[in-house]
Amino acid sequence: MKTNKKSKYLRKRFSFIITLFIVIFVVFIYIIGKNPIKTTKIRENSYSGFNVILIIIDTLRADHLGCYGYSRSISPNIDLLAKKSFIFYNTYSASSWTRSAIASIVSSKLPTEHKITSENKKEILRKEFFTIQEFFNQMNYTTAAFYTNPHLNFGVTQNFSYKYFKGNEESNLVYDKVISWLDNNSNNNFFLLVHNMDPHDPYDFHPGFSSTPKRSRYRTLGRFFSVRKNGAGSTCENPGKIIILNKTQLAEMIANYDGEIKFLDYNLGRFFDYLRRKSLLDNTIIIFTSDHGEEFLEHGGYWHGCTLYNELIHVPLMIYIPHVRGRKVMERVSTIDIFPTLISLFDNKSLSEYNLSGVSLLPLMNNEPFKEKEIFSATAFRGALKYSVIRGDYKLITYANGTIIGFYNIKEDKKESKNLANVNSDLLDLINHIQKTTKIENKKNFKTKNIDKETLKQLKSLGYLT
Repeated sequence: MKTNKKSKYLRKRFSFIITLFIVIFVVFIYIIGKNPIKTTKIRENSYSGFNVILIIIDTLRADHLGCYGYSRSISPNIDLLAKKSFIFYNTYSASSWTRSAIASIVSSKLPTEHKITSENKKEILRKEFFTIQEFFNQMNYTTAAFYTNPHLNFGVTQNFSYKYFKGNEESNLVYDKVISWLDNNSNNNFFLLVHNMDPHDPYDFHPGFSSTPKRSRYRTLGRFFSVRKNGAGSTCENPGKIIILNKTQLAEMIANYDGEIKFLDYNLGRFFDYLRRKSLLDNTIIIFTSDHGEEFLEHGGYWHGCTLYNELIHVPLMIYIPHVRGRKVMERVSTIDIFPTLISLFDNKSLSEYNLSGVSLLPLMNNEPFKEKEIFSATAFRGALKYSVIRGDYKLITYANGTIIGFYNIKEDKKESKNLANVNSDLLDLINHIQKTTKIENKKNFKTKNIDKETLKQLKSLGYLT
């Protein structure tokens, strides 16, 4: 009798253990399904079938984001994306103004190669340059661009299968349009370019996001910087009247700018939540960057385009890849490296077959040996052509004719406040070497394009020359 009771007890216990094991296993499978195990290795040519969203924010400084060390909490959603991504701490734009900078992103060509350096309306991204959208068109992806700066109408968005443009439209309205498009198109593989204008001046007031008065005098830069006023009678070399704000006034201007970033971040969070609900974060690569930054008197002016100091060309870059554990990357890279990186993820062809000027960032992302290359930027926005070259810890800024603007050790002097070209004759050999070994193409070879009247009107309303 005791044996039967003992046997019955053992059977119940065994049954309980089996049931518990099954429950634990089911819970484990559920958790894994919700939170897939992340790998640290990215394999080339292994992301066919993944979607890609390239988000480019106009006028966004890297150092005004929490993930890049900013003290104000104005970018929680961008910062959360950074935690899940490869975040590049030393990324430089190829130019300091929109048309030139984004042309370089989509073509992986330098401004002196695609020849968009000034506001001349003949300077367009010509069809001979192969672009990211063409690459994904060839892969039978649906390609769409949502953008708010008329400078992208100068050939930059050519060959997208769908385009939505409205000048200076705020990010809440842009993402409403993007979400509506995805509701109808996300069943197909897609490449999506989203450009947001919010941080660009005028720095609009947003209730609940702006910490400054609605009628703040420091929202429009044109009243303080003559070059901003449609360039009327002013150039970057001869800027005319510059009103130097005091510390309190400048702080209010910067707070106006930060209010735009906070508003943008909220709408990005709403968009990321949508992607999460639709399970699109499981099969969508997100690249987040900026075309250029903004100056607040760091080097005697405001706005952007005129100079190549770091407040204008140091930009954020994050690459989110589903199921891959991101990392911090400290090596210096360029925005022209975005396109080659995507090719490495999606295609088994050698990058040399594409004739691009950038390099793939996959070795850096995989923590493999990577030889840093020199970083080149250029602009002829409302002035003479100038370029910057970063080689090692040194940065040279010079006019194309050889006149030196500045030479800095950007490792020790991040704010570029000590011009070594004026104080250290021992560095002249290095300066001369950088100048001699830097190839500059300055030959203009324009092809005329008829730009619609609405684009020209939008450019004028934003303070740009045509």
